[in-house]
Amino acid sequence: MDLNRPDVKRELDRELAGLRFGNRQNVLERTHPKSLPGRLRAWWNKELELPVVPIGAALLLLLTAAFLYRAALYPKGPLPGSETAFKRELVEEAGSVYWKDDLERRLALLENPGQN
Repeated sequence: MDLNRPDVKRELDRELAGLRFGNRQNVLERTHPKSLPGRLRAWWNKELELPVVPIGAALLLLLTAAFLYRAALYPKGPLPGSETAFKRELVEEAGSVYWKDDLERRLALLENPGQN
């Protein structure tokens, strides 16, 4: 729309003739603050446009890195098939089933109650 044409300007002036704007000073103070509190308030009221895809991808990478770091620090146990891997044995004792290493540890505690 070309506002420099006289007929468009005349039509626009005719349509807006009934409107009166009375809070000019208030709007100018809010849009162009001069005091420090006014500038801080204007800065705080800014709209932010956050791109969802890049922020989501960065968050996913951060979570993945944190998971891998924690997994490297605290491994769950020896890898299956490695030399240090041991197989737990189930034993039946007095009608119940126990892990052999757990049963031996508890029996040792019962035999020597002063030692932990």
